[in-house]
Amino acid sequence: MNKEPSLDDLLANRNQAFENLYINLKSEFIGFARKFNLKEEHIIDIYQETFISFYENLLNGKIKMLTSSTKTYVFG
Repeated sequence: MNKEPSLDDLLANRNQAFENLYINLKSEFIGFARKFNLKEEHIIDIYQETFISFYENLLNGKIKMLTSSTKTYVFG
């Protein structure tokens, strides 16, 4: 995987940075979520909702700093 962007990078270059992060984590997230015996369509829905929530929380200032990697935040 590529180096994760910082929160500042995500805010400065929102669309491209989030798109790249979304693409880079997607297949690994799907593989991780399959361990829970979920349908593929539900896994994709969960992944998309997670990214929407992350994006909105970052934009509205609810996330100012992560104490983990972005990947850990998304997978958690």
